[in-house]
Amino acid sequence: MFPSNSAIQTQSLSVTYPNGAVALAPVDLTIKPGSFTVLLGASGAGKSTLLRSLNGLVRPTEGRVLDSRGEYIAERRTLRHHRRETGMIFQQHQLIGRVSVLGNVLMGRLGYHTALRTLLPFNAQEKRLAIEALERVGLLDKALARADQLSGGQGI
Repeated sequence: MFPSNSAIQTQSLSVTYPNGAVALAPVDLTIKPGSFTVLLGASGAGKSTLLRSLNGLVRPTEGRVLDSRGEYIAERRTLRHHRRETGMIFQQHQLIGRVSVLGNVLMGRLGYHTALRTLLPFNAQEKRLAIEALERVGLLDKALARADQLSGGQGI
């Protein structure tokens, strides 16, 4: 287990491809809730592999990722909960260009609803959460712009 004030923790997390290439050397990491964490390193250092491992998109060869409750995220139930509680912003091509920036942010709330409920509009509280998130990253003034109108540093 790790301190209850941790959001995500890795324990000796590493990824090695079948051809023997090491994509991520063993790393122990703790990210606390509300913290702003920067991964800085040379191209090929494993930054993207680490991020994808934290969200269960890449399975580690060794070690593990624990969620905010201290549970191993490899289990389907835990991974689903973990993905609801964390967000991942991809570098390219993950926004729907014809949808507003606010609409794209709101898509992150879909995991909290049943398939039938996703057909209904988002409620005011969810819109407020999305607006607060845009404000935190300095994009509130772009909330109603189409995502394909953002500059490279803003989104696409």
